[in-house]
Amino acid sequence: MMNIQTKEFRKPRSRDIFDFINIRQASCLDDDDIGDLLVKSFTETYAEKLPHIATPQKRISELRNVKNRRENGEVCVLELGYRIIGTFSLIRSDSNQSESWIQKAGNLRCLAIDPEFHGLGFSEVLLNESERIARSWSLSFICLHVQKGADGVAKLYKKRGYIREPHGDFESHGLPVEGYFLRLSDIGMPLADQ
Repeated sequence: MMNIQTKEFRKPRSRDIFDFINIRQASCLDDDDIGDLLVKSFTETYAEKLPHIATPQKRISELRNVKNRRENGEVCVLELGYRIIGTFSLIRSDSNQSESWIQKAGNLRCLAIDPEFHGLGFSEVLLNESERIARSWSLSFICLHVQKGADGVAKLYKKRGYIREPHGDFESHGLPVEGYFLRLSDIGMPLADQ
């Protein structure tokens, strides 16, 4: 019997979860899934990290109102296969739904990753896309709000280049939120209108 040695004809390649993700604009067909993801993400994360904060029913209704955010800006989803695992909304600066306190600023809202996928770097993918959209709209800034006490979330945005701005603070559903903004020219890419 002859001993045949096999050769490796293909280079071994490690598979990366990022090979299987897709980011796209949401449609009305996604509204229920996005609403479910947002409620799950916010309630589970608050229960774990801010247990003293209960998510009021009015906030849950707002999280589920994806249609309103699509009509006033753009909602994107991050998919793994056919499963939505992340989302964000970017509200146009001229919308009456915007909570931005700076002119020419989009309002980043409802950024969430399914808790099963936390810690894998998917927030960066969503933030990259939100900044790309803001630039395509010729915006100079992005404003957002973080629940007071959500230090891990604030740290994520600060690491990205967002600056804490008390002028953006207000109360949302009876709870204090803190304002942050990102000057798009500060992240090393030229603005769309320059």
